[in-house]
Amino acid sequence: MTEKTFKVEGVCEQCKDRIEASALRIKGVKLAEWTKSNKQLKVIYNNVKTDDSTIQKAIAMDGHQTPKFEADSISYGKLPDCCKYKHGAECGPKTH
Repeated sequence: MTEKTFKVEGVCEQCKDRIEASALRIKGVKLAEWTKSNKQLKVIYNNVKTDDSTIQKAIAMDGHQTPKFEADSISYGKLPDCCKYKHGAECGPKTH
């Protein structure tokens, strides 16, 4: 098992759910925990079945930028307005 932590762009609880779900869909990922305050994703995975590049690519394909991959522009465009971190979205009490 391998444990890695890397930055993933996001701003709210919806982002958290999406980021973690993206990672957990990858075969071999056992744990995915994203922390909003520092935008860090901790993953634990079976390094025989996957690697951090595969995990980061899956997250980017769902609209969230990682150190290795730019967010997919179509997926990013489909994010709720409150999740559009590139446009300065910030969570407030009314959004999440």
